[in-house]
Amino acid sequence: MKRLPIGVKFFGVFALILACMVALSTGAWHDVETVRQAVVDLRQGPFRAVEAGLSAQRDFLQLRVLLAEHKDPDLPHMKQRLETVRRSLDLFMHSSTDGTMRTHAEHAARLLLEWELVATEGGHDREHRLDQLSAMIQSDIDANVKGAQADSDTAVADVEHVVGNAAAIIAAMSACTIALGLFAGLLVNDVLRHLSDAVGHARRIASGDLGKVIQVKRLDEPGQLLAALESMRSELKAQQDALERLATTDTLTGLPNRRRLEEACSIQMARVKRHGERLSVVMIDVDKFKSVNDTYGHQVGDQILQHVAVVLDETVRESDFVGRWGGEEFMILCPATKLDDACVVAEKVRAAIEAHEFPVVGTKTASFGVAELAAGEPLEHAVERADAALYTAKENGRNRVEVAPRARDRALPSA
Repeated sequence: MKRLPIGVKFFGVFALILACMVALSTGAWHDVETVRQAVVDLRQGPFRAVEAGLSAQRDFLQLRVLLAEHKDPDLPHMKQRLETVRRSLDLFMHSSTDGTMRTHAEHAARLLLEWELVATEGGHDREHRLDQLSAMIQSDIDANVKGAQADSDTAVADVEHVVGNAAAIIAAMSACTIALGLFAGLLVNDVLRHLSDAVGHARRIASGDLGKVIQVKRLDEPGQLLAALESMRSELKAQQDALERLATTDTLTGLPNRRRLEEACSIQMARVKRHGERLSVVMIDVDKFKSVNDTYGHQVGDQILQHVAVVLDETVRESDFVGRWGGEEFMILCPATKLDDACVVAEKVRAAIEAHEFPVVGTKTASFGVAELAAGEPLEHAVERADAALYTAKENGRNRVEVAPRARDRALPSA
């Protein structure tokens, strides 16, 4: 070794390092390509199955809502929803490779056929049978989504393993590159950093954290990986948001539904207990609404409710919370509002409804019941008092605001 010329030693070491770099680079490139293919497989397999399962959940819930609201199994929208649920289940069966999940999907598809027959044929126990079938179908769909998410977790773990191997190879290549120049080391570090970011984003997506947008600032392989992950995150977030909106929004009027109102009531009660704020409730019922349905049909009745919702949304204060309580009945929550001020809000809404031009029927009125929450009183009692005042308004001629008698204050429970 000592006899070898310096040039031979230098070029020998250089050739050895270069050979190691070529070998390591080839392995790293292979792993990056493997990651890209794994991401494609994720989109075509587990993530696609998750999307199909979420679509089935959403569309079946919409199907049940349509049947509950209209009681008409021949509605075109209902038939479209049935076909959409079937397509989602079929897509799930084609996307999933797990036999158990495919069995759940096939079972749900068979039950859906029976569900459609029961909904169409009717019968004295129709509602009970529909509830039983809905529960079984929902159970199968939930099992599909849970299994698909588990498959996604496993697939992401596999991607993490491949990326971990790639990171180890790239780290070794970085050590070799230091001998040849700082530039190559910085380049490898940059690639490694973006791959680590991709692993973090993949973990967040697998855990259900879909809120953070993945920034893509490059067009190479790591950039393509980030772009693919962002595309999947965006699609899953859209599905998640749509399902959440469906669960908390009244499909006819676009206002918050009763479930969302009850959530708002819980939030306001927590504020009352913590800060001792006032809280008033306004219950609203459209006058002689049944006669509209009987005379003009349910389609005109639906339009009346939609117009009332628009008037409410445009008339109430920004701090108020308005939603559809059920049927032709609406509720306004008035935070930090005493009884007299709530009556002013109710009277303003009453006048706006009376002055509004409704389709077909022309004019329409509504009756109002107002109650203020007493200290230590459950909000349910205040709602009951407001509802009783509403029926008093009906008995006293309609198109008026009635105030519920004040409840006796009780000791306020600790928050």
